[in-house]
Amino acid sequence: MKKYIFSAAGAFLLLLSCSQETTEKIEEANLTVQKNNWKTGVILQEIADNQQQISHYEFDVNALNELIADTRVTFVWFDLGLNDENQITFSATGVDGEDIIIGELPSFIISTQKYQADFSALKVMQDVRTEGVPPMDHILTSDDAYQYLTGTGRSLIDLENALTQEGFRVERFGYDVAIVKRMLLTHDIDRLALFFGTNKNQKLTTVFIAIDKYDELIIDANMDAPTSGRAFDFSLPRPPCCSPE
Repeated sequence: MKKYIFSAAGAFLLLLSCSQETTEKIEEANLTVQKNNWKTGVILQEIADNQQQISHYEFDVNALNELIADTRVTFVWFDLGLNDENQITFSATGVDGEDIIIGELPSFIISTQKYQADFSALKVMQDVRTEGVPPMDHILTSDDAYQYLTGTGRSLIDLENALTQEGFRVERFGYDVAIVKRMLLTHDIDRLALFFGTNKNQKLTTVFIAIDKYDELIIDANMDAPTSGRAFDFSLPRPPCCSPE
């Protein structure tokens, strides 16, 4: 009887392992399809209209920490994709020094019906010194962050142009892994949010802000600690013509 129980337990664990492996393969395949859809598809008005209904994208902190815990990961790309519902998606891709993929994970699309972001704290936040001290030089000034995040609507009118740089559609935005680690050090972080923002050149860019378990953006006024809540940008956009260097 005990032998039967042990055999059944072993079979269950094997089945669970195979199921998890199958799910991961399906997830990887979906991410590949979505990235290819973005590279080759036409940006229809429907896509721009759908983007009006998306507040931001969220990454699971535990999964993201696991991704960058691999010592081979030196850079993280945030890849654009397009799903079957003509919604823009994002996924995080950890790569090594040769730009070989070590691991990747999807984000969750958060609709404006579910979440309305409040950026008012940026109006009263004092700026920290950001020049020449990585990863501090990836922190947006409070004024720029507020303007970027509240001005996105204009860019959605001409989405194709807003996501075109050097004559090519941007496929991904990237950071050195140290920058991502700093984001994840934010105190009380529960999820990492990726917002679309419009920069001073009227181009869409990524703006990252941590969110706590109460669904509040972690934006700390008058706080310069290395775990303070900040808005991060200055990611490296990559059109298909360009190398990651």
